Amino acid sequence: VDSARGDRDSRRALLANDEGLAIEVIVDDSGLGYIIGDDLPQLPLDQTYQLWGVVGEQVISIGILGPNPRIAAFTAKGDLSALAITIEPAGGVLQDGNPEGWYFGALN
Repeated sequence: VDSARGDRDSRRALLANDEGLAIEVIVDDSGLGYIIGDDLPQLPLDQTYQLWGVVGEQVISIGILGPNPRIAAFTAKGDLSALAITIEPAGGVLQDGNPEGWYFGALN
């Protein structure tokens, strides 16, 4: 995480929700990304956080983060323009993520 934070070529996003909570995300130039989820509230065990990427006009699932992620690594291929985290049933969903509980932010 520290090396990605210090890399000038890394892309960053703050994924924010309606309540003003923001989650830091860093993606290095190889596509390795980190979510710093210390501020994500712990979910019940029957729910999970799910990470989504926006590539063009498509929203694709990148991964399941579990109910209590602190630092989560992921790999993202393609030209990501934005990321989102949703709250889903345990195990996640294949498409059409839950619009409730979205954290969203553009990568810069």
